Amino acid sequence: MPIAPSDEFRRPFWVLLHIHAHARRSRKSAAAVGRGRNNEILLASLLPNHPPTPSNLYLYRKNGPFGDTPCVLSMVDNLILFHAYTGPELRFPPTRLCDFFVYRADPNEPSLKLLPHPPCSVDRDDPFGIFPRGDKHYTIASLVPSISSAYDHVLHLFDSETQIWSRKDLIVESAQASFPVDTPVSTKRILSQHHTSTVITLAGAISWVDLWRGIVFCDMLSENHALSGVPLPLPQITGPARHYRGIALLGGCIRLVEVDSEIVDLPDTCDEETGWAIGRTENWTITTWINKSDKDERNSYAAWNKVTTL
Repeated sequence: MPIAPSDEFRRPFWVLLHIHAHARRSRKSAAAVGRGRNNEILLASLLPNHPPTPSNLYLYRKNGPFGDTPCVLSMVDNLILFHAYTGPELRFPPTRLCDFFVYRADPNEPSLKLLPHPPCSVDRDDPFGIFPRGDKHYTIASLVPSISSAYDHVLHLFDSETQIWSRKDLIVESAQASFPVDTPVSTKRILSQHHTSTVITLAGAISWVDLWRGIVFCDMLSENHALSGVPLPLPQITGPARHYRGIALLGGCIRLVEVDSEIVDLPDTCDEETGWAIGRTENWTITTWINKSDKDERNSYAAWNKVTTL
């Protein structure tokens, strides 16, 4: 994600952030000091690397090790949302025992803030997005399917200015267009409903993306936070979506990339650490689509233009 520019020489403009934080103190970057739920001291710092090398969030707990590896939930500009569990060692601690923090990775004024604990209906593994509002404030949003037949989604919001969590039950006012052709049996299951793969911030919206199926846009500039859907090009392969597809806003256009390849096992070889067979990637293909349409016209398969196949 893009990070705020600084005066530091050769500091990258954008980074790829590792999802798991390093639970130790970094000696190479200045740390922000914050306090957890029991007033204990925590330190956070970001060590940015130039892509494709991933960057790392470093977290240090003065009272001892974390009970579970802290996990990054979202990053937009220089804002990083993560959760951390500071109790005794426990695998998959429940959300009620986890603390949520926002770390501002500003090289000049870094900060680490403990958020008020979200309502019990918010899960630590929900798909979160961040919507910056000026230089100081932001909104955190989580969109999950509704269990009520009267609504499509539940939107949880946190306002950094009021320090309050709120909830809205919403329907998708403009549902994504239907698939233009009969889909193969192998893909019908993954295309039948929305499963969020990633969350991105696009102009005035936070977008929950199912990389196989489509995008649910949430208008963050309207009071009612209207939802609208946009389809993605039909998948040419199946499997874990994030292994094969990626999406971003570049040059004012939504760009979707799909990578297909064949993994060939190398005989009589294995990884010394895992014991797994070592493979070689062959016959790879990269396909790129661009959606240049404005908000009112992008809800169509015709809005996607295939621009390259390598």
